[in-house]
Amino acid sequence: MPPLEGQPVDMLFALYVALGVLAVRLASERLLLPALNSAFKARLQGEDSNPSKIRKRAYNCFNNSFIAASSLLMTSWAWHVTMTDNGGCTPFSTHSCLAGWPAISVSRQFKLVWLTVFGFYLYEMICTALRVGCVLSTEMVVHHIITMWMMLYGYFYSLGRYGLMATALLDTSNTLLHSAKALNYAEAAFPGLASLKDAAFKSFALSFLLCRVLAPPLALIKPGLLDGRAMPLVSYYITNGLLLFIYSLQLFWFVKIVKIAMGGPAGDEEEESSKPAKVAAAAAAGTNRAALKAE
Repeated sequence: MPPLEGQPVDMLFALYVALGVLAVRLASERLLLPALNSAFKARLQGEDSNPSKIRKRAYNCFNNSFIAASSLLMTSWAWHVTMTDNGGCTPFSTHSCLAGWPAISVSRQFKLVWLTVFGFYLYEMICTALRVGCVLSTEMVVHHIITMWMMLYGYFYSLGRYGLMATALLDTSNTLLHSAKALNYAEAAFPGLASLKDAAFKSFALSFLLCRVLAPPLALIKPGLLDGRAMPLVSYYITNGLLLFIYSLQLFWFVKIVKIAMGGPAGDEEEESSKPAKVAAAAAAGTNRAALKAE
């Protein structure tokens, strides 16, 4: 176990998390996916009974369920630490996020949750490189690289409180996104899940709007631009430049949500974990299955 004293060796803990999640993922896939595939095979008929389609549907349902469960655990933990052990830095009170920089101390619990979240991002990058488990799209790889860069920068440059608050806020919609996608794949075999799927879609759309579009200007961008002036000029521009890039991705996805909700094309992307806009737009437009068919 690394000493967790803010040194590069602490990254070993994130690597342990990544390898541990990968091991759990592969083991649970081996144990649960055959049963899920059999359940789908027994209930699907007609065009949906094609064996390859059943396997793909079962795999996508499992994959999104695993991400949703993992995201729920990490985001709940991140919010708990943000609200109780983050030096008063929350989305609702940002005055202490960068106050006193660079002499900003953080707790051991903060380091554990920070490195765990970083480890999960690392796990997804390892999966993408090895083409196993969760394979990310190109735009999500870029998103992860920038996010992981920001997390490393924050961990070693006394921006941890600010970064953890941002992580908790922006990751809130992840659980709902992947829950909605998992339920969408399962609904064909279990029609009783339709109402739950629709509720998940609408909850995701609302959380995306609140946490990724409306909240960041005041909770993230404003303190970065104003309170961040305590940092050297180069650090100020790096920090705010990365933050604005991440926020621009949220706006890019939100524009896609609006376009699809207004009847635009959903796109032909095949990559998993790359279409938050498509899912939310399907909910807003009331065309869940049609918009998600490309997945």
